[in-house]
Amino acid sequence: MTHGTLLIVDDEPGMRESLVEHFSARGFRVLGAATGGEALADGVY
Repeated sequence: MTHGTLLIVDDEPGMRESLVEHFSARGFRVLGAATGGEALADGVY
C-alpha cells in the first residue's frame, strides 16, 4: 500500500539516498533530486 508521494531534494547524495530508502521502506513513493532546478527540469514537482 502506498501512503503517498514524497519529493526529496538534497544536494548530499548520501543523505538523499538514505531518505529515499527510509521512506520507500515505509510505503511511500519517493522521488529524489539533487537541486530544486533538477526537480523542476525533470518535471518532478
